Amino acid sequence: MLRKLHIPLCIGLLIWGCHRSQEQSYQDHYSGVLATIGIPQDAQGRVMPDAMANIHFDQDTVSIDTIEEGKRLNLSIAFTNSGNQPLVISDVRSHCGCTAVEWPQHAIPPGESDQLEVVFNSEGQRYSQNKTIFVTMNGIPNIREVYLSGYVKPRQ
Repeated sequence: MLRKLHIPLCIGLLIWGCHRSQEQSYQDHYSGVLATIGIPQDAQGRVMPDAMANIHFDQDTVSIDTIEEGKRLNLSIAFTNSGNQPLVISDVRSHCGCTAVEWPQHAIPPGESDQLEVVFNSEGQRYSQNKTIFVTMNGIPNIREVYLSGYVKPRQ
């Protein structure tokens, strides 16, 4: 009995699905929302990454060389806004609690430079260290990474 009900139901769904109009693609329904948050677009609504802010780090990987366990290391990581719009850094995070970062809270104009202030606390860290710092900003891609690498000599 149940088997007899499934067949007409499946046929009905198939017919109903075939008669529905084809949905347009996401791009056809584009409403221009990206423009309201400062992402430039061309007349067709395509994102124009060359017209955006862009961050360029002097070094993508910063060497912390060798330090003793328990020491704090202060670093400055320089960067430049190599884009065409003011650069706004909205967040900076490290994948480890041993690394703290302060970043500029103001917009950096195109062509201008600034720096991230990093404090690496080697307490509880030993041997080879590879830390990643994630910088969230108003560009595409909107998250960039900077790496710290070095060695922490254990206490005796």
